Amino acid sequence: MSEILAEIGQSVEERSVSKPRTTIMLNGIKKPRDGITLAFIPGATPGKWARRWFDRFPRSPLTLIPIDPQQVNAALESDQIDAAITTLPVDKNVYHALKLYTDNAVLVFPKTHIFAALDAEEAIPIQEIEAIKAAAEQDIPEDENDDRDEIFTPAEKGIDPKTAIEWVAAGMGLAIIPMSLARLHKRKDLTFRLIDGAEGTDMGLIWLKSKDGPLLQELAGVVRGRTPTSTRGVGQLEPLEMRSGDNNFNRKSGTRNKTVKKSGISRNPVITSSKKSRRR
Repeated sequence: MSEILAEIGQSVEERSVSKPRTTIMLNGIKKPRDGITLAFIPGATPGKWARRWFDRFPRSPLTLIPIDPQQVNAALESDQIDAAITTLPVDKNVYHALKLYTDNAVLVFPKTHIFAALDAEEAIPIQEIEAIKAAAEQDIPEDENDDRDEIFTPAEKGIDPKTAIEWVAAGMGLAIIPMSLARLHKRKDLTFRLIDGAEGTDMGLIWLKSKDGPLLQELAGVVRGRTPTSTRGVGQLEPLEMRSGDNNFNRKSGTRNKTVKKSGISRNPVITSSKKSRRR
């Protein structure tokens, strides 16, 4: 009986290793004890790095938690999360910060607006945006209809991007917001175009300097695109495949090799020299 239970326990352990350890949690759920808890603000897309993490470290879980941008600092300082993908800049005396990408600015407007005549890939020059904003600030006679467009940002109105898009749908102006949020809160009656020359929003990975450690350094390496054999890595968390000697693991790229199945036989890619390939 003890041998059977041991075999069952071993089988369960193998299955737990083979399953993805990347989970998505909601706010309010207690932080897991193991692995890393990574928060991300609306519009951020952590999936690419989460998949890299699991491919590299399947035994160390990475928990993803959506979070309000205003709660990031408090969640880090209270140890509810380990790191966050959020907007930059941050206080570099307090946080480590890695820039990931720039979220381009777009103008959101109704599909009936004249800007909708532009091609989907055509951008609106920032000079035109500034001219419209300047015209909206000028006084007009009381007997004339005011059909000018007001262009605003959510910060100028003290509202969030989702509310700003609702204002545009209600005919209360045109909104400048990051492209990721325009896509996240898209509506059938609205569309958007890139603004050529407008400053975008830098997005980055941040964590407290006081809470730095091997796991967070490994996460930094993953988002930077480091391979498992990189000399810049801290080397504290060795990938499972490198420990187990899995021949199906590509040490150079840090990923598993694809296998080709034919007639029930699985064949791993093998690289041989031309001289060896001619030997019989």
